[in-house]
Amino acid sequence: MSKASKIRCLRENIGLRRTEFGLKIGCTYGQVERLEDGLTPLTEELRTKICREYGVNEDWFDSSPGVPQLEENSDLRRKRLKKILEESGMSQREFGKSSHGGDVLGRWSLF
Repeated sequence: MSKASKIRCLRENIGLRRTEFGLKIGCTYGQVERLEDGLTPLTEELRTKICREYGVNEDWFDSSPGVPQLEENSDLRRKRLKKILEESGMSQREFGKSSHGGDVLGRWSLF
C-alpha cells in the first residue's frame, strides 16, 4: 500500500472529511486531496504531524501493511462513536441500553 493510500485509509477509518483531517496537520482540503492522490509527496514534517495528531506509529508508513492500530484519544473516540450512532440510527442512550451495541461496535473492531 502506498503512502498516499495509507493517508486516505487512515482518514477514512477515523471517519474524518479531508477538511477536518487537514485542520489538525495544517493542510487544506486540496492539500489532503493531493496527498491522497499521490500528487504531492509526504514530507517528513507532515508525516510527523499525522503520526502525532492521529496516534500512528511512524514505521507504519514505511513497512506495516493495512490499517494502522491507533493510539486512542478522547476526541477520536467521540468522533467514531458519533459515526457509529449515525449509521445505527440510535440515540446514545438507546445504543447504551441495547443488546445490539456490541454488534454495531464489532464492525468497527479495526480501531
